[in-house]
Amino acid sequence: SRRKGFSKNVLREAVETAGIRYQHEKRLGAPKWLRDQLKHDHDYKIFFKRYKEHLTQQNDLLEQLAHNWAGRVALVCYERSYHECHRSIIAEALIPLINLQPIHLKVALHESQSTRHAVRLHSGQSVPTTQSIL
Repeated sequence: SRRKGFSKNVLREAVETAGIRYQHEKRLGAPKWLRDQLKHDHDYKIFFKRYKEHLTQQNDLLEQLAHNWAGRVALVCYERSYHECHRSIIAEALIPLINLQPIHLKVALHESQSTRHAVRLHSGQSVPTTQSIL
């Protein structure tokens, strides 16, 4: 994330202090030109269409992640709604590779604050504590 206090280094330190492994994957981020276009036109439909096209060029990385992951994984999202976050597209792309269904979780930080979301990839079994975060 490019939001202050939620960047990869701050987030890495916080989750690793809690005993959770953090892995940043820059190639899964939205390219700058696409983020800039979204800021200009606010058209999420076009953004997600083009992000999906970008993600098809990252199949080798998605396959590598799916092969190397062990335990529970969370894709963290800062957006108010996972419908407006590219991580939901990543989760959907991973379904056929890991045979797990994403569960979109909401976390209310405080009644007066916005709701934050995370995506947890889950097999339908009971959900233990997340062991790694992407």
